[in-house]
Amino acid sequence: MEVQLSNMPNHPHTPYRTEMTPQGDTELSGVTIEFHESLSSTSDLAAMRLESMNTVAIVVVADSQSAGRGRFSRTWNSNAGDDLLVSIGLRPTAAVAAQLAMISAVAAADTVEQLTNQEATIKWPNDIRVRGKKISGILIESQVQSERFRTIVGIGLNLNLDPAAFPEIADLATSVRMVTGERVDRSEALGVLIENLDRAYTLVCRGGSVHSEWKSKLDTMGKAVEFTVQPSGELVRGIATDVTPEGLLLVQMDDGRLVELDAGEVTSQSLN
Repeated sequence: MEVQLSNMPNHPHTPYRTEMTPQGDTELSGVTIEFHESLSSTSDLAAMRLESMNTVAIVVVADSQSAGRGRFSRTWNSNAGDDLLVSIGLRPTAAVAAQLAMISAVAAADTVEQLTNQEATIKWPNDIRVRGKKISGILIESQVQSERFRTIVGIGLNLNLDPAAFPEIADLATSVRMVTGERVDRSEALGVLIENLDRAYTLVCRGGSVHSEWKSKLDTMGKAVEFTVQPSGELVRGIATDVTPEGLLLVQMDDGRLVELDAGEVTSQSLN
């Protein structure tokens, strides 16, 4: 990536360096990447940048976050400088915005496979797992302004994390270093992730689809699952049978009903 020094005034949101994604015939070519030592949230700053700057996309990376979050405001655990904490701000069409969960999950899974040489699977809708343990999580946040979407794709990828340092995730999470035994260079991992995201995003922006690729990586199909629907708290139990082109999960419930579940409305836990 080509380095370009920032000329932004000195304030808490001044990056310590900026770069540009490679130039080319893709949707994310020539996009600014900001690197920050510490932020409350990369997603919050990416949203601010999209609102205040005349840009179609922005990438924000932080060495550490004080308020990093996952789905349903869950905390994202990471020690400073260990892992990849990145948010990508985009201005997609409505049709592309609807597929961003699939786009980002495919990109993250492909990145994990390249870094680990291990198969990466997707726990619906977009948790990335290796050997049954979570290695990456994705949070999609969208707003509509004057009929235009502003979408933030937040990705946390465990590169050098030692899960044992966080008792609440010690048995559930893993990292690239835990899989390979070697410490990972964050800049290299970022480059791989952005390249994969650009490929998938460009494909969909130009009329293609990643649905079949996303579906082939899902490890939820055919499993007994239990979901709590938000905000009602309704418990849904059944067998995950399929996913729609829009990413909805089809579940054959214990009482025989077939229901469609939206990722934004449920918390989930596989039963087997």
